[in-house]
Amino acid sequence: MFRIGEFAQIAQVSGRQLRFYDQLGLLRPARTDPQTGYRYYSMRQLPRLNSILALKELGLSLEQIGPLLQNEISSAELRAMLTMKRAQVEQSLREEETRLRHIESRIAQIDRQGAIADYDVVVKQIDAMPYLSVHHSCENMEEAVRIVRTVAERTASG
Repeated sequence: MFRIGEFAQIAQVSGRQLRFYDQLGLLRPARTDPQTGYRYYSMRQLPRLNSILALKELGLSLEQIGPLLQNEISSAELRAMLTMKRAQVEQSLREEETRLRHIESRIAQIDRQGAIADYDVVVKQIDAMPYLSVHHSCENMEEAVRIVRTVAERTASG
């Protein structure tokens, strides 16, 4: 049996982390001294701790890991969780690649111009908005006004 500090050093985690896992019920000490409250861990607990750390490394939350360790989640559910996590990571990578391209563009701008321009263009996403477009060549201003009125009347009534 190892005291919490010794076990933490062997496992290369912090004692605080082990206490937190105990609090969550993920990794209880093999024994707790009733008089001193010292926590003792066994080497047989190391595989469970490694499983926790490996699942965390995959990006799963501790709330998701608990049921996995208790075999409360089927392999199909685990696969679905990992598939969803993969999609999140892929999205994050796309966002970071876009950020990297913007940074590279700024560096190139500085190299070309010696400084950043006095103005910035910021591209923002907005919700789709319907609009009406009419392409028509008008002979005179009266015809143009008539077409605009017709379009306005149709959009107001529709």
